[in-house]
Amino acid sequence: MIWIMLKAILLLTLIVGVACGGSDVQMDTAMESIFEGRALYEPPSPSNLEEIHRSVRSEIPAKSVNPEAPMNVSGSRTLGASDVLSGSFVNDDVVFEASMVSQERLIVRNVNMTMVVENISASLDKITSLSQEIGGRFVSSDHSIKHLAFIAIRVPANQLDAAVQRLRQMAVEIKSEVADSLDVTDEYVDLRAQLDNLHVAEAAYIKLFDRAKDVEDALEIQKTLTKVQEDIERLEGRIKLLEETAAFSLIGITLELNPAEMEVDAGEDKTTGVHEISRFRASFKPPSGFENYVFTWDFGDGSHPISSDRTAPTQDPDTRVTATVTYVYTDERDSPYFAEIKMIGTGDAGVVEGEDTILVNVTRRPVIEVFAGKSIITEEGKDVELTGSFTRPDGLFDVSYRWDFGDGTAPATGSLEGGVTNAVAIHAYSDHRPFPYTATLIVKAQSDAGSVESSGFVNIEVHEPAGWVVSGWSIGEHGKMAVRALSAVGQGVATVLIWIVILLPIWVVVGSIGVVIFKRSRKRD
Repeated sequence: MIWIMLKAILLLTLIVGVACGGSDVQMDTAMESIFEGRALYEPPSPSNLEEIHRSVRSEIPAKSVNPEAPMNVSGSRTLGASDVLSGSFVNDDVVFEASMVSQERLIVRNVNMTMVVENISASLDKITSLSQEIGGRFVSSDHSIKHLAFIAIRVPANQLDAAVQRLRQMAVEIKSEVADSLDVTDEYVDLRAQLDNLHVAEAAYIKLFDRAKDVEDALEIQKTLTKVQEDIERLEGRIKLLEETAAFSLIGITLELNPAEMEVDAGEDKTTGVHEISRFRASFKPPSGFENYVFTWDFGDGSHPISSDRTAPTQDPDTRVTATVTYVYTDERDSPYFAEIKMIGTGDAGVVEGEDTILVNVTRRPVIEVFAGKSIITEEGKDVELTGSFTRPDGLFDVSYRWDFGDGTAPATGSLEGGVTNAVAIHAYSDHRPFPYTATLIVKAQSDAGSVESSGFVNIEVHEPAGWVVSGWSIGEHGKMAVRALSAVGQGVATVLIWIVILLPIWVVVGSIGVVIFKRSRKRD
């Protein structure tokens, strides 16, 4: 029903327009070209509007086109940047109020700051008041975390530097400040030119609509006109945004609460060796109202810091310790290094910080070379003197040794005075065996890089005692030989007897047969 009424209204309008307009050849030609698809709106290219410009040129006052504008291929003039900047494009349908001087650029300036303040809530109020005081406005804020907040304000572009200066005065510390600018003049000029052309097209389509011959033509024109007006609104919104962002600069401010101080103890200075494992652990006294802690160790050699949130209580209720962190230094050339720990605690009371530094001296560990002596041959029960030697580099102290004899007996130990480079021990092996014992000499010392230890070994053959020996004749040896001979004879006799017993049945049979044969032979005789 509504659609039928709309068509009737449009038809009535068309009839009135035709009656009033007569036979306008130019308008009819333009309408025909539109419905044939030769001039339908295809924003933002100005070339598609040439036929509309021609058809309605007599309807638009001559002052609407800058006479200095360059000629296009059709012989008419189009809008350029100079028309927009100078504000020379003005007619009854479009009024361009220039908001800047042609010599100026349209610049959008923004600033982002991170500030440390004593009171976040009070600072948020001061910043909001500042924006209103200088003609700006509050944009947004976020204070969901007690010790952290964010606020955004806009201030007049000509007051930006003054506003930033006053913000600096509110802070305990400015942690970062980044300013940027964007020249949007070219985009702005282009958008204004597109908008002006769209206004021309809008005026032309309105006139065509008024002269439409039938409802179908009117609806087609209305459809295209609606599209033109939508794009006009879009461009006007973008232009307005550029004008406002250029006129009012945006300042984004991150507020951090100024932390309280906390006592942290990184421990005693350390001395370690290259490629040796070093252990770091700190203690601290946490104030009340703080539950979460994060600590970071920077070992001072350019390596990546190590962070953790693991802490533990101690027997002292007022003291906690961090988890132990291990680290290996790979170079001693820049030693000593300064290892620093930083701690941050958070909680209902806000933020607390503490730090401490220790000196780490990194050196090359000295090397001890040990020689336990040459192989030894001895007899069971005899004392053996084991003499080993070793090198003693500079920087060694508390040098000690240990002789491990390899037979399960207690080792021989002792300390060595300065300059001594050998270790002596006397030991008797109580048991002989067919393979040698291994005696080990272990030398241990202390150095600035830590403890140093090295070892060497020697083989010791232990034989059975030789016994009595007279003029080269050993009773023991010859007795052993006699026993061995008698044993051999006994073994031979025993073997013969065994074979006799085994073969006895055979011998009995053979003997019986022999007796029978012998008796028969005698009877024959």
